[in-house]
Amino acid sequence: MKWLTGSVIFTILFCLSIEAQTDVCTISSVAVHLKTRKQNIEKLRPNELAKIDISGVTEGSQISRSLRIPGTSLYTYVEVFFDDDLKFYDNLHDAITVWILVLRNRQRTDGNTISKVRTQIAFDEHFKQSSVTTAVKYGGKRVAVEVMCRGKKVVDE
Repeated sequence: MKWLTGSVIFTILFCLSIEAQTDVCTISSVAVHLKTRKQNIEKLRPNELAKIDISGVTEGSQISRSLRIPGTSLYTYVEVFFDDDLKFYDNLHDAITVWILVLRNRQRTDGNTISKVRTQIAFDEHFKQSSVTTAVKYGGKRVAVEVMCRGKKVVDE
């Protein structure tokens, strides 16, 4: 239960700390020692690792980044892919697919992968914001990586 609480705190920290930029996916991380007290975790600011501009993407666009996670020996590999393969009510829709891998080293192999998560999000005129997070315990630390994507499209009401 303590680990779940820590993960929720990490997610809240990410959401509060990322500037309200649009048409961008922001990759962030947090790494803390397992013995860090809850009140000290709440004071942490995530490390912004990279930004991916999604303003000019077209179907089939694929953008990836391989980055070192500060404060650890770990790496993250993030892939953002745009396609029209989201099936919803028998129709295909434009979508963003986001993969996050946490790796022991820079090589992307199953043996080096500690955690991986994938999500697919509709990318249409209603898209405003979505995030995906993965968290692991490794080397005496809690490590979380998040990709937050924001669009500037306005919902017509």
